[in-house]
Amino acid sequence: MKRNVFLRWLLLVVLIINSIATALVLGLHTALFSTTAGTFVGVIILGLLVINTIKAGKDSFDISGFTTDTPELLKKLSRIKNHNTIGKFVSALCMGLGMLGTVCGIIIMFSGFGGLTLGDPNSAITLLEAVSTGFGAALYTTLVGLASSILLSVQCFNIDFEIQRIRNAHDHQDNYKKEIIDKDGE
Repeated sequence: MKRNVFLRWLLLVVLIINSIATALVLGLHTALFSTTAGTFVGVIILGLLVINTIKAGKDSFDISGFTTDTPELLKKLSRIKNHNTIGKFVSALCMGLGMLGTVCGIIIMFSGFGGLTLGDPNSAITLLEAVSTGFGAALYTTLVGLASSILLSVQCFNIDFEIQRIRNAHDHQDNYKKEIIDKDGE
């Protein structure tokens, strides 16, 4: 089947959509977007995931149509390989942004200790609110960053695998043609 790489990408997108729907049903989106740090970093990570998933889908569809006889094969493969390199960078960036959100959440968590007054129950409640808000932001942005990074990495691997398969088939075909020419020349 010619469109295997695109179908694998499509399967991954269906899994992403199901995961997002599950998160919405469980109410995880409200926890992710309830804090300033979580909102800012989480939205950036999710935006990068959506944009690069769409780009990977286009590249998967484009690469699916290649045959070993395509005249512009190497040029198109090079363009898709460059796009895929950017996708790998964005995957690492998502992980880094998730860790940045973790650090921001921990800072929010520890900033609550400044207002603690021993013997005042209200300051303990304020401290617990700051700690839980910061800890929640840290964990949710880590989750979103790591999940996005993994999903983008799988998409990049899918495209890399197909590029390598096409190049191997193209090289094999070139070697076969050279062998025929060499035999004809004898």
